[in-house]
Amino acid sequence: MERMKTQCNYINLRRATNALTKYYDNKIKSCGITSNQLSILKNIDRIGICNVTKLSNHMGLERTTLIRNLRPLFKKGFVEDISFTEKRSCQLKITSVGCKVLEDGMLLWKEAQNGIDRKLGKDNVALLTNLLSLIETI
Repeated sequence: MERMKTQCNYINLRRATNALTKYYDNKIKSCGITSNQLSILKNIDRIGICNVTKLSNHMGLERTTLIRNLRPLFKKGFVEDISFTEKRSCQLKITSVGCKVLEDGMLLWKEAQNGIDRKLGKDNVALLTNLLSLIETI
């Protein structure tokens, strides 16, 4: 079914975001995680042991969105809480199993990135990156 065209920037960006999310999720689904969860693993790996607030600020995500995406990572044993105190001050750490999933996922993510580069062209990808950065300042 062909979607009705619109001049609404919001709808067009949401549609594009949904299409990219579906594309990346399909590319990495064999790892058992979503593209959002892969991003969380990558960021925990990058910044090291951290609490939810630090990670949400680092990623620019709402805490509730981050927590919702963390739950399956905890259940699958990809992330653990290494704090010795109450749950409100949890300290997130990627597990060895999570590191393997991250490694495998990043290989598939790179394939997805290359596919986007081929489909859109490197110049358009650079333009898109610049436009998205501008949009974030609104």
